[in-house]
Amino acid sequence: MEDKHTLALTCCITRKMKLVAGESSGHHDLEKILKNQNEKPCNLPLQYLQEITNNFSEERELGRGAFGVVYRGVLRNGQVVAVKKLVFLPGVHDKHFENEVYHLTRLKHENIIRILGYCYEIQHVLIEHNGKYCFAEVPQRLLCLELMPKGSLEKQISDASRGLDWHNRYKIILGICDGLHHLHEEWHTGTPIIHLDLKPENIFLNDNMVPKIADFGLSRLFDPEQTQAYTRTLVGSLGYMAPEYLNKGIITIKADIFSLGVIIIQIIVGHKHYPDSTGTCTQDFIQHVLQNWRNRFKEVKHTSTQKDCEQIKRCIEIGLTCVQTDAAKRPTAKEIIESLERCDITKLHVSNKSSVENVDNHFWKKSDLTFEHTKQVHISKRLKTHRDYFGPEKGKPSSKDESCIEILEQAERMEIDPQLGEALVRERFLYLENRVALAMEKLCFHGGKNSNGHCSSGWNFGIYP
Repeated sequence: MEDKHTLALTCCITRKMKLVAGESSGHHDLEKILKNQNEKPCNLPLQYLQEITNNFSEERELGRGAFGVVYRGVLRNGQVVAVKKLVFLPGVHDKHFENEVYHLTRLKHENIIRILGYCYEIQHVLIEHNGKYCFAEVPQRLLCLELMPKGSLEKQISDASRGLDWHNRYKIILGICDGLHHLHEEWHTGTPIIHLDLKPENIFLNDNMVPKIADFGLSRLFDPEQTQAYTRTLVGSLGYMAPEYLNKGIITIKADIFSLGVIIIQIIVGHKHYPDSTGTCTQDFIQHVLQNWRNRFKEVKHTSTQKDCEQIKRCIEIGLTCVQTDAAKRPTAKEIIESLERCDITKLHVSNKSSVENVDNHFWKKSDLTFEHTKQVHISKRLKTHRDYFGPEKGKPSSKDESCIEILEQAERMEIDPQLGEALVRERFLYLENRVALAMEKLCFHGGKNSNGHCSSGWNFGIYP
């Protein structure tokens, strides 16, 4: 008996020394990964994660869910990370852990949480069983993730009448759609990742209110050209689960789209109840929501009520389209993004009958557009790609066009102080958006359409009625 105890003690001591030896490596590896976005996640020792979380103390706890607890980890240089420790349930969560590590390691996108490291170690714990002491194997599974200072989306949208303003809510909607589009189509053509647990609690916000999709424990990776799967084991969150998944176990990308629709409605309204579940007429529902927002805008003396109400109306319509019972009628994430982009352009659209001089008259008018670098760059790239459809001469953009493009590109390179140059850039941005609206119409009228009747430039018109 003494030999067995000695052997067990020796094993523990050896393992302890091994962990201590790896501690320094974990420290330097994590700091290196935080500095470089291109670095791959690394294997981190359990003891190192215990150290940076103060042995997983309660005061470091950031939140907890069905699959684990998230702690605040503080590195020696003061940087902060999130450490997710999965709950130990024998034989249950191995697949969830593998899904998170495998999928997050592959995914690199602004709207998907970044994994920094992982830990999978087996501890031998002395327990009493049937009156005897024995060692049991207890797996420790942990993830180290980038920290989201603003917490989960759920905490920010509990009430539409307070909290986040509309511009931030709209920005979050766009970000979630971009992240979902990356999962379904962009990361690897023909092999979508289905999240299957998309909800506000699994979407986190950084300091700039950029949303990031997290918690990939239930996700599914489809094989090439696979379009659906079936399951008898239903897991997820009621209220966000698509009816075909809930009732028949059918898994497609449209299951995520249903969840997205509920989230969009929840972001706008403050709760996840919509006409199908409340019995309210769809149009009455939309008008009621719009009136609530108009009242809020009036209270804060909002300066762009009409424009923002148009955005709100469009987003509600999209949300309701996403939660249709018939999965085939739900749009894809890409179609939603295109619809929102088209809505933004349409609001500034100048009729085809208007002359270029009429567009130029808007150039010096003040605009209440949100200052967004990414959108400015997107517009300037479109102008360069389709410059043949701009006047005054074919193939020769006006000097004002070129000047505005240059200003937007300087803003994108951060060569213009955002505080000092915001008004200047907004004015140029308004002008160029109007020019793009004209250019895209010219492109369509000159035969630039595909077999579906959409503009071949990628600016599809008429996806939604």
